[in-house]
Amino acid sequence: MYWLTRFTRAAQNVQINYAAGYALPNQLTPDWPGGTQAVFFGGTIIPTSNNAGGFAYVATRGGATGASRPSFNQSAGGTTADGAIVWANLGVTAIPATFPNGLTTALPPDLTQACIELVGLRVREKGHIGQLSVGMGGEQTIQYVRTSMPASVEELLQTYRQVAPVMN
Repeated sequence: MYWLTRFTRAAQNVQINYAAGYALPNQLTPDWPGGTQAVFFGGTIIPTSNNAGGFAYVATRGGATGASRPSFNQSAGGTTADGAIVWANLGVTAIPATFPNGLTTALPPDLTQACIELVGLRVREKGHIGQLSVGMGGEQTIQYVRTSMPASVEELLQTYRQVAPVMN
């Protein structure tokens, strides 16, 4: 049975939330996972409480978290025991970040460029999604893009492609 509902037209009666972005391969939920959750070696978090400095932490030993949230060490390089896990303070308050040794967790410039190009293309084509060209001159011919992304973006991403061999 179908129920018909009526959507009442009014100002600001619809809210759409959308989140997108690039998560690091080792990034866990932004906050402490808690409640004896399994965490892998190298997982990163930024706890929202018991973390006065707002520091980011990395798991230097994997396992299960403790039942209650620990008080996180506020010294760069300091560690915090949490059940079987040991969290190390990275000394940074945001991810992506630049570490004291110069390494960074930010996206490489070519990946950033690929994202900019793809988003720019999608914004530009919002009124004519996938439309490549329109011919006018007595007749109208419309061509559409048949690929998921432009060749320039695909070429930039190709260097980051990881192919795993399949073993039989």
